[in-house]
Amino acid sequence: PPTLYLSSAASDVYKRQGAEFTYWTTNSFGISVTGLYSPAQLDAVATQFQGAIPEDLGNVHYIAGMVNATFRIRSLGSAGSLEPYFSVGAGIRHLEIEDVAAPEATSSTDPAATLAAGIRMQISNSLWFRGEVRNVASLYESPTAGGNKLQNDIGITIGFGIR
Repeated sequence: PPTLYLSSAASDVYKRQGAEFTYWTTNSFGISVTGLYSPAQLDAVATQFQGAIPEDLGNVHYIAGMVNATFRIRSLGSAGSLEPYFSVGAGIRHLEIEDVAAPEATSSTDPAATLAAGIRMQISNSLWFRGEVRNVASLYESPTAGGNKLQNDIGITIGFGIR
């Protein structure tokens, strides 16, 4: 039977936009709410496929919402303005896929977990620079292979924080 693999377009640069609000209950522990959005385009890559395949399978909208527990390590001495941190959390991930990609890919809302590590650098009393690596892992039901599959979405984030 024909096999159709979905991939993201190699020429596209994917940008993940988002926002996070953190309430620090102590100097080292905070609870945060995170929202993420990323648009992308789906292309088809044929393997063992007979006949013409569509080149453009439409767009996908990646939306995720998480609640996280964040732990920061307070630095001392000359590195006092650098604060490493890590975060764990859970939430949902929603993929909105245009119907042109069906039945190989369908829209879904799935449970997700997140794990992140980063560093904050103090620029002024109320402004921080932040760099982070975050993995959003989700279980989804595969429409073509059947059963649950694990997907890891890894992103590198840079941004600013205001106190």
